[in-house]
Amino acid sequence: MERYRTHLEELVEERSSELKITNDKLRQEIVRRTNAEKALVAEKESLAVTLRSIGDGVISTDTKGNITLINKVAEKLTGWTENEAIGKRLDEVFHIIDEKTRERYENIMEIFNKL
Repeated sequence: MERYRTHLEELVEERSSELKITNDKLRQEIVRRTNAEKALVAEKESLAVTLRSIGDGVISTDTKGNITLINKVAEKLTGWTENEAIGKRLDEVFHIIDEKTRERYENIMEIFNKL
């Protein structure tokens, strides 16, 4: 019976040691991710400030073509405020007119594909 009890205590001690190591690793990962998130927020804010201060119209989209940012110059050019434009498709907010035909491009991506 004593040997069984000793064995159980050893197993509990071993498992407790493993859990402590795992817990320490998780704490380190939490700190690492928290620091990364803070850095990302700071970088995103810095980029937003830069984009908003550029003298040209700037419109940023996600990979689906939905607007994620529009600076003040682009607001004036398009007539849309940032709050109105965010989430809208680029071709809904921004229109390009062919200088030769004076017709509006229906698909803005046509222009970018020609470059």
